Amino acid sequence: MRKQAIKYSIISISCLLVFFTNNLCFKKLDISYSYPFIRNHLNDTLATVFLFSCIALLRTLRKRRSYINFVTILAVCTVASIMWEYVAQFVKPESTFDYIDILCYFMGGAIYHLIQKIISLSS
Repeated sequence: MRKQAIKYSIISISCLLVFFTNNLCFKKLDISYSYPFIRNHLNDTLATVFLFSCIALLRTLRKRRSYINFVTILAVCTVASIMWEYVAQFVKPESTFDYIDILCYFMGGAIYHLIQKIISLSS
């Protein structure tokens, strides 16, 4: 159980490090215009990986099963897409709807699912 908590902590911290590196370094460099995924969509992909790793960490610390099944991942990604892409427009008027962001949320969910499979195989 402790090993799993450490693994989920590492995933969460790694996501945060990449997020801050992207915002503080990559986006400020002119080279980021050559890589629109890094500039516009990397953080969206990281968001779901970070969200699920934090949920799994909390479940592990509460001594519950940390594994999140794929159907739950799809459901959370769907709700997150609705909230972050549709509802956000009403809360924050400068927000814009982007289908690629929705794809990135689901891609992040799939990446998390693969990471989770690797962790469960190594435990």
